[in-house]
Amino acid sequence: MSEGLQTLISKLKENPRNTVVFHGRSEMERVRFSDLHQAVSLVSQRLGEFGLEAGMQVAMVAENGKAAFLLDLALLNIGCIALQVPEKTAGSALADIGLQNIAFLLVSALHRDEVDTGSWEPIGTLQGMSLFRNPACSNAFAPVAGPIIFSSGTSGKEKKIRVNNATVLLNARQFFSAIDARQDDSFLIFLPLSNYQQKLLIYGCIDTGIDIVLSDMQNVMQALKQTSPSLFLAPPLFYDSMWRLADGRGEKLRELFGTGMRQMWSGMAALPSVILEGYRAGGLPLLEAYGMTEYGPIAVNTLQHNRPGSVGRALVPGSVTLESDGEILLRSSQRLTCGYVDQPVDVEQAVYRDEVAIATGDVGRIDDEGFIFIEGRKNDTIITSGGQKIHPTAVEQSFNSLPCVQYAVALGARRPHLGMLLVVEQIDSSARQLIEKTISDYNVGASVPIRNYFLSTEPFTAENGLLTRNLKLQRKNISSRYETCVFN
Repeated sequence: MSEGLQTLISKLKENPRNTVVFHGRSEMERVRFSDLHQAVSLVSQRLGEFGLEAGMQVAMVAENGKAAFLLDLALLNIGCIALQVPEKTAGSALADIGLQNIAFLLVSALHRDEVDTGSWEPIGTLQGMSLFRNPACSNAFAPVAGPIIFSSGTSGKEKKIRVNNATVLLNARQFFSAIDARQDDSFLIFLPLSNYQQKLLIYGCIDTGIDIVLSDMQNVMQALKQTSPSLFLAPPLFYDSMWRLADGRGEKLRELFGTGMRQMWSGMAALPSVILEGYRAGGLPLLEAYGMTEYGPIAVNTLQHNRPGSVGRALVPGSVTLESDGEILLRSSQRLTCGYVDQPVDVEQAVYRDEVAIATGDVGRIDDEGFIFIEGRKNDTIITSGGQKIHPTAVEQSFNSLPCVQYAVALGARRPHLGMLLVVEQIDSSARQLIEKTISDYNVGASVPIRNYFLSTEPFTAENGLLTRNLKLQRKNISSRYETCVFN
């Protein structure tokens, strides 16, 4: 384990001021960092007694909570490579990593049915989790830079990526330094810890000396009210859902997000400007940020430096540049990951250009003050039958701002004009009138007009293949399912 991550364990010991709140549906426990250090030390000792050693890869399948938190830090403490796999796809994820590479497995009671443990040897329990040894492990001490994590990216196809433990803390520090984090801040973290961004936030809070609230997706709204955090990061869909729940009313939004909120960030995809403006008008500082699993945090808007519509300025000056076709290129010798695992060379080289350069696949621009604006995905560009190139997000923005529209998707590849798929809560005359007016307004001066639209009430989810695991549009799947409906 790198010296940087070892620093986290010692920082817990030296900090009796800050706390972690473990928030669940029916209980809430607050523990001081210094007391957590003692608990981590005891769990580390027990892991050693069970035969876990530095360098071993250890998989964990667990929901957010105190047990997963302590075991992750204890595994780091003894030098193991902690592989926290996605709970919903645990079986396939373990198979993808390769059982010959995993020495031990920790599984919570909630997820025992999702993992076939028939070939594993049960050897005990720790923090309420079952611990198994893998008799078939033939590669227990393979020299690796860090854990394998999973990312669906924008393609929706999961890729295995190797984290570089030596750069984890540096990437966390760059983000927390940029946001001007304070000692009295409290960061609410609720997405699954198998999403490595969440661990990066936890490590950054410990390193910086910031209170942590750890909840989960089922209880996050209750956690917001009960713990009043000051810092919060969530995907756009969450803010959109809260906006609709509050009917766009600032007073209701403030009630939903608690009384202490100081800064909130949205990432993964753009938020409609009407929602960003609505939060700000309601006194809630909702900002946009930019990150990439392969690279780490890239850019962020802050209270001091914020340009609506942008994803902020680069955390490291000079690290973000544009290719001749507008693609955003990242450069850093300290990026978060080393590369893909078990991917064809051409797939890896399309992203990991060389030792320092990563191609994002995003198309954008950078203004004179360094603010980065993302205009769409390079591979999502619509090329019409006339050869004109259109970024769909630029078309969709006006429709995503409509209160009746949940999702807007522009279609039109190899066609003379565009069509819109619009997912609405209810199909009625008022929705049609509002949408048709928006189409008319868009078509004024548009080089490629919108001539067709189709309304659907089918929800977009990761389960039905219309969203990725990171809640981004699965454009290929959407197009294959709906293009005929839109253009008929």
